[in-house]
Amino acid sequence: MAIAGDRPALEELLLENCDALAEHIRPKLAGPLQSLISVEDILQETFFRAFQHIGRFEPKSDRSFLAWLKTIAESRIIDAIKHQKRKKRGGDMRRVDGAQDIFQTSVADLMGILAEDEGGSPSQNVANHEAVQAMQVAIASLPEEQRQAVLLRFFRQKTLEETGKQLDRSPEAVRGLLRRAKKTLRQQMQRTSLWLSKR
Repeated sequence: MAIAGDRPALEELLLENCDALAEHIRPKLAGPLQSLISVEDILQETFFRAFQHIGRFEPKSDRSFLAWLKTIAESRIIDAIKHQKRKKRGGDMRRVDGAQDIFQTSVADLMGILAEDEGGSPSQNVANHEAVQAMQVAIASLPEEQRQAVLLRFFRQKTLEETGKQLDRSPEAVRGLLRRAKKTLRQQMQRTSLWLSKR
């Protein structure tokens, strides 16, 4: 069903394989790399590619989907390493110490914003393990411009103006992208919560 374009089915598959994929990625970023590239960034990019290219996936066994995700992740790691080397040559290499904690904090903040938009309480949205994974998948499923706006604004803490400059959009256009993204994320998180509660 996921291959045929059923996005909720793909979301569920990604959530089911999230822990195993993270465990595959983590040792590949050991040593000096772990302070420059976060597991969460690689997961985000891998999930995004999975949404883009699910039509190319050819299942051969029960483990095929995870193997496919691992291949995508390894390609993302190689690209991230090349990007870091280019930045180092340009003198713009930055460490991401505590990147996982930053990601979880940002997820909690974003979930709080979504709850406030609905009149709920941010304290109802605890940044637990499953919530972080669900938000990873939900963000990866957004259209590219909305995804970039969310990542820049909420995870890289860019202002509306800075986000607009990077996306070549006005601050008002960025507001529109974020408004649509938040609506979609809220719907997906509600759907994921229902799925998780039935497991």
